[in-house]
Order: sequence, then C-alpha cells, then structure tokens
Amino acid sequence: MFFADEKNAELLRRVALKIRKETESPDIFLSFIKESIGFLLNKPEISDQYCKFNIEHISKNLLNHANNWLHDEGSHYALFYSIYRFLAEFEFTIPRISDTVTELLDTIRFANDDIMNSLDGSTRTQLRYADLKMPAQILKALRDHSAIREIEKFNKSIENLNKYKKDIDKTLADKTAEANKLKEALDKYKTAFNFVGLYDGFNSLAIAKRRSVKLSVSILFTLAMLMLSPAALKLYMTIKSGNYTTETTPLNISLILSIVTIEILLLYFYRVVLHNLKSLRGQLVQLDLRRTLCQFIQEYAKYATEIKGADKELLVRFETVVFSGLVAEAGDIPSTFDGVDQLAKLVQKIKTG
Repeated sequence: MFFADEKNAELLRRVALKIRKETESPDIFLSFIKESIGFLLNKPEISDQYCKFNIEHISKNLLNHANNWLHDEGSHYALFYSIYRFLAEFEFTIPRISDTVTELLDTIRFANDDIMNSLDGSTRTQLRYADLKMPAQILKALRDHSAIREIEKFNKSIENLNKYKKDIDKTLADKTAEANKLKEALDKYKTAFNFVGLYDGFNSLAIAKRRSVKLSVSILFTLAMLMLSPAALKLYMTIKSGNYTTETTPLNISLILSIVTIEILLLYFYRVVLHNLKSLRGQLVQLDLRRTLCQFIQEYAKYATEIKGADKELLVRFETVVFSGLVAEAGDIPSTFDGVDQLAKLVQKIKTG
C-alpha cells in the first residue's frame, strides 16, 4: 500500500497544493505533476494495484524527491520523471484503456523539441526508460511472479490433461470396440442357445419316439411268433402222433375255430402295431427334419435378410415346419375294437352252419 497510505498521500497533496498556489504559470512539467498526483490519489487502491513495479523500486525515491522539492532542496525534474514512471506503468498494466492517463502522458510524449531539450540528460533517459524498457521489465517481473508460475503449471497440466484425454479416448475406443465384439458374440451365443434348447427339445422327443419304435418292433416280433406258434404246435403234434399217415384223421372243429380266432385277433393286433410303427417312423423323419433346420436356420435367416431385405414372411415356412404338430395320421390307424362286429358275425355263422 503506497498511495492509499495517508502519510504518503498527504505529502503528495502538499506538492500539488504548492504547484497550484505558489506557481502562477506552471510549466508543462509542473502541470503534469499536479494532474498526475490528482489522478493517482483519486482512487489510491487502484493506483496501488496497477503501479506495483515502481512502488517496489522507486517509491522511496518519489517521496524523497517530493520532500526535497517542498523544501526547495531539489529540482522538480526528478519529481517529474518519477511521477511519469508511475503513470506510464498504470497505463501499461491496466486492462482497459484510460483516456485520462493517455492524455496526460501524451502531453509529454508529443511536446515540441524545445520543451524536451530543456530537460537534463538524466530526465530524458528516465522518460525513454519508462516508455521503452520498463514495460519489458514489468512483463519479466510478472512472468517470474508465483501466480504466473502457477498459471504455467496449470497450462502444463492442461496439456498433460489433453494428452491423457487422447490416451483415454483411444483406450475407450478400443474397449468399446471389444465390447461391441463381445456383444455380437453374446448375441450369437444367445441365438444359438435358443436354437440349442429347441434342438434339445426335439432330440428328447425323438429319443422317446425311438424307444416307442423299439417297443413296437418287439411287440410285432412277439405277435408274429404267437401267430406262428399254433400252426407250428399243431404241425408238431400231428407229426409226432403219426396221424397224418392215416386216411381217417379226425377233424376237430372246435380246435380249428379256436386257432382261427386267435390267429385273426393276433393278425388284427399285428396290423395295429405295424401301422403305429409306420406312424412313429414318419414322426421321427419330421423330428430329424426339424433338428436339421435348427442347425442352420440362423445363418439362413441372415443370408436371406441380406438377399431379400427385411421381409415379414421370410421365416414363415421355417416356423410352420418347426412349430407345427407332428402328423401321426391318426385317422388311418384302426382303433382297438375295429372289426369286432365282423368277427362276431363270422363265429355266429359257423355255429349255425
């Protein structure tokens, strides 16, 4: 704090008052000193803020020059160039243009040569320094200031942050690509899993049908053996008894009817089981077809989409085949009691005949 200090301000006011009272027609330099002191003391806090460089380096000199001039112990030129330096720094450091400061400085900068030549060499040197070299030194001092160094560190941090951001963006892009690949793979696995589940369902059903086929074949074989056994037993008993060599072989009508009845019934059941076996084999063919479709339908759908586009009817045939019921041809399979009426009529005719 310099201009805001009341003691310093009072000393500078006394200088301005002396110029105003004791000098009837002050020269351009004294007028500059008076107007500049008035400006700097008008808002002393702002003046302290924008004149730090000269406050640090020549504030004591300014007070000494002011005190000496008040006591008529020195030239006003030393006081003049000291004030000039403060005002030049204020103009240079303030962020906005101050017309008042610029006008005050221009009265000196654009003064005629006679006025400037009246100054001693030391004063002219100080003016050139204030206009040419001092701004560079102010900038250098600002550059070395701790706040500026913090800003530089911040800028470097920003640069590093941009570098880290690029690295993070690259890593994120790579991870996003990997995630997309994993998503595609998971989608494929999900679809494949769905078809695997469907395939397993058809496979389980096919296994059950094959067991039924094996059972049907076993029953057919057993029925065939039972159908052959009466005739084979009768032939065996006849050959063993030797009656086939005589002309008077007895005819057992009751036995013949029993054998014929058993044969007819066995033949009927044989037909039923045989037809059921054919139906089971037809169902197995359908199940094998559906399991085969489940193995390639995913690629087929993808290929068909690329060729035909998004067609709602694209998989209709596939769905019709896969999700339709198994055709067992139930209407053609005879029921268990078909033909009983005809068999009863045949037995009744034999009894009455």
